[in-house]
Amino acid sequence: TATATIHAQTHTSLEPQIMATTDKLTQVHDRAMRGFDATYDPQRDNRAQCLEDRRFAFVQGAQWEDNLGQQFENRPKFEVNKVSLAVTRLFSEYRNNRITVNFKCKDSSGSKETAENMNGLYRADEQDCNGQEAYDNAFEEAVAGGIGAWKIKAKYEDEEDEDDDRQRIVLEPIFDADQTVFFDVSAKRQDKADAKYAWHIISMTPDAYEERFGKSPSSFDVVEKNQYSFEWFSADVVNVAEYYEVEEVKQKIAFYKHDTAKDEVKLNESEEEAEELADQIRALEAQGYYRARTKTIKCRKVHLYVIDASGVLEDHGYIAGKYIPIVPMYGKRMFIDGIERAWGHVRIARDPQQIYNTITSALVEIAASGYKQKPIFTPEQIAGNEGMWADDAVEDYPYLLINQTTDASGNKLPPAPIAYTQPPQLPQAMTALIQVAGVDIAELTGNQQNADQMVSNIATETVEKIHERLDMQAFIYMDNMAKAMRHSGCVWLSMAQEIYDEDGREMRAVWHDDTEDTIVINQPTMKDNVLKYENNLSDGKYDVAVDVGASFASRREKTVSNLLKMLPVTPDPELQAVISATIVSNLDGEGLSDLSKFGRKKLLAMGAVEPTDDEIKEQQEQAAAMANQPPDAQTQLMQKMGEEAQANAEAARAKTAHTLAQADKANAETIKIMMEAQQQQNAQMAQILQMLSAMQGSQQQNQQQIAASVETNPTPMPQLPPQGVQSPI
Repeated sequence: TATATIHAQTHTSLEPQIMATTDKLTQVHDRAMRGFDATYDPQRDNRAQCLEDRRFAFVQGAQWEDNLGQQFENRPKFEVNKVSLAVTRLFSEYRNNRITVNFKCKDSSGSKETAENMNGLYRADEQDCNGQEAYDNAFEEAVAGGIGAWKIKAKYEDEEDEDDDRQRIVLEPIFDADQTVFFDVSAKRQDKADAKYAWHIISMTPDAYEERFGKSPSSFDVVEKNQYSFEWFSADVVNVAEYYEVEEVKQKIAFYKHDTAKDEVKLNESEEEAEELADQIRALEAQGYYRARTKTIKCRKVHLYVIDASGVLEDHGYIAGKYIPIVPMYGKRMFIDGIERAWGHVRIARDPQQIYNTITSALVEIAASGYKQKPIFTPEQIAGNEGMWADDAVEDYPYLLINQTTDASGNKLPPAPIAYTQPPQLPQAMTALIQVAGVDIAELTGNQQNADQMVSNIATETVEKIHERLDMQAFIYMDNMAKAMRHSGCVWLSMAQEIYDEDGREMRAVWHDDTEDTIVINQPTMKDNVLKYENNLSDGKYDVAVDVGASFASRREKTVSNLLKMLPVTPDPELQAVISATIVSNLDGEGLSDLSKFGRKKLLAMGAVEPTDDEIKEQQEQAAAMANQPPDAQTQLMQKMGEEAQANAEAARAKTAHTLAQADKANAETIKIMMEAQQQQNAQMAQILQMLSAMQGSQQQNQQQIAASVETNPTPMPQLPPQGVQSPI
């Protein structure tokens, strides 16, 4: 009883919540159905014409599907499809000049390295999901009918691993986009970046519908068949729609600062779960960050529902990104009478093509029926022989029988036909009309005859001018495709900033030359004692541009051609080696992959190109392997010879050092002897000076004695030498 009471209380407490959810989904369904009718009704006729254009170009017999076909019900109906050929040329022109997405920094907050890594990630996602198929399908449908589209979505990288939550972005084609893709009427931009609502119609069989959604299409009986303009269900087909609704959601952003860091760390407190948010705040505070300010912003969120005619089947909640993930591509587009109208390359060529088919069929009919005259008989002449005459064209009888007839007088008449049928006369206007129709088709679809009929001796300048005129015919489609590709990059970027957020996740990247590499996103590093994350896609602002040019294979061929022209006129041998290696690395063909890799290694060895991360890793691994590998006999011999040469060199150096030491010793002894001799000379000089001083003192003493004796005994004194004249002593 207690358990039942708890269940009853729980059920009672959940009832208001369930009712509120049900009411909300009912409002969503009503809003979606009203919006779809408002979008579908004014575009119904144009969308039908887009489908007819595509069928006219590529479905056999579709060029006779209108009232003209009813007039030729029992007559030959031939199709000389010139429109399909003209459209196919445009397809080839696009595939030879692929459009690629290029991410760039919008301001100083972005990193050039991160932008380049975004380019590699986008190309890798394209290759993993075969995104070229989505592009090609959209371009072909837009050129032929007027409207094409593809879808961008996130899928688990390994859907079979329940513990792997990593996702990758994929691009999927949308087929029959002119019948399945609709945006709200208020969206005026060509890329529909301003759309608030979108519908992608998906058709399925009743059995598939019941298997996926768990209910029978018979539940549609409660829905009046004429309640909506669009036919949502029939006995064989059930239509459901992926309904996208853009909502503006308020979010609270907290800004954290650090005294030693210039940049602020932003934390979205509205999206993070409470426990994860608390962990991030504690990590920031541990690094010295403090909460500086908060700001409430409005951001775009896209809500995805799956609906049918009766209600909401699935609520997928908010999806990654801020744009509706459907990228439209238009052939030609214009608003007329407030209605968006689209058309392609086929629309204006349909009437001349039908005229051409009509005249051709009439000429064939005349040629087939007028080559042989038919005899005209009276009924009496072939009575009983009708079958023989009728089967003659098949059986080819050797003779034919007729009956003998008589006139009114009973006379026998000649056994011959009374007359012969005359071949139909070819109207003179028909010949001129078929020529005019052919010229009209060529002018309306683009005259390709000049390019198809070029002779070998035509001047290069003339060829370039012809191709320039042909390129201008495809320019509008290439330009519209470029707009679609740019929006595709914007959608991918907004999704990648939310999906590719794992720290240290290794992801494959593909560069512009189709080489592959591995990059690590959100790699934590310490810079200026502050934790930073490299390759953080959500850090900084980035813009999306597109590059229109030849495919990489065509560019590579042109590169080889230009380098071959440069090689003979390059005098520098080192530069010639670089050019030759570049030519080899760009070679493409059967069995040339190894030679191309060899050329790449030569360029790396010469320092002409920068190695990728994978090449650096490979070089390090090779160096480590060579260091651990024992040397072979030749290497050992070279090492031994090197050791001997080194030993001989060391002995020679030692001998030289000994000789130098002996020379230094001899020099030192010589200096010592010279100093001793100098000291002896100094000593002798000092003795001589002492002797001279003593002699001078003795002379002075003698002079004093003589002077004293003269005073006592005056006698004549001998004359002394003049002053200044020294004694010989």
